[in-house]
Amino acid sequence: MNSKLLYFFVEGADDERFFENIIKPEFEKKHYVVKIYKHSQKQNNKIEKFLNGIKAMGSDYIYVTDIDHTSCITSKKKKIENSIKGIDINKIIVVIKEIESWYLAGLDKKKL
Repeated sequence: MNSKLLYFFVEGADDERFFENIIKPEFEKKHYVVKIYKHSQKQNNKIEKFLNGIKAMGSDYIYVTDIDHTSCITSKKKKIENSIKGIDINKIIVVIKEIESWYLAGLDKKKL
């Protein structure tokens, strides 16, 4: 069976640990090869180049970001779409504060 390469763009170390330990194993069960890429300290042009490389390889990605101080999910997605050329707005996942607190609380697999 062929595996498909899937990148998760995450913001910080807590997000990276959560995706590495909780999300990645679930996608690997579905025969994905999962790579985690921290985007918070990267310049937008670097992210754009990386996204173009992912697309050129025929791979896929999900861009995860916190809602932070934005009024709603739609406006956060638009803000990212306007700042990162070529990003697919449908591949942006905005994490709301309640879910973000799960990371910090150490959500385990039993609660999924």
